[in-house]
Amino acid sequence: MEILFSQPISRGAFFSAISSVRFLVLLVPLAVLMAAVGIFGRFAFGQQIAWSFIGHCLVLCSVLVWSFCGIGLWVSTTVQNSARATMYLLLIWVAGVALMDFALAGMMLQWRMEPRVVFALAALNPVQSIRMALLSSADPELSVLGPVGFYLANQIGSTGLYMLGVVWPMLLGTLAWMSGLWKLRRGDVV
Repeated sequence: MEILFSQPISRGAFFSAISSVRFLVLLVPLAVLMAAVGIFGRFAFGQQIAWSFIGHCLVLCSVLVWSFCGIGLWVSTTVQNSARATMYLLLIWVAGVALMDFALAGMMLQWRMEPRVVFALAALNPVQSIRMALLSSADPELSVLGPVGFYLANQIGSTGLYMLGVVWPMLLGTLAWMSGLWKLRRGDVV
């Protein structure tokens, strides 16, 4: 509030600045680290630097960082209690990273769901869609995933999985960010 009252900027500009800083604080060290690991591998082990793979990884990581920044900013503008907001963000993170894998495996075993339904549910999770896109850029035939990879490679293809991994989390993060911006603009300053 002190910044809002002391600086002649709009709430939208303030929200955009906070968003940019949070996004860059998470992404820039990751980009530097990935480039450093590639260069270290070149000098320490004599390996060629796979710049295209590093580029794919950076694109996917930046999309995932944007998605969670958007979701986090939406939660912080929607929930007024900071302890409750922290708990919600922790639950969102756990659901995105760990719980989705176990829930999908349990649903497959319990209800014998069709593979298309399972993959559609997995793709709704931005972390899962990024995982599939990352695997498809490393191994276009997805042989790492066995029969699942064969199914995905033939039904969607590596380019389709990569595009899904870029577009869906970016859209989710942008929608959450816009919702947070709308809430901040319409909300009370206190």
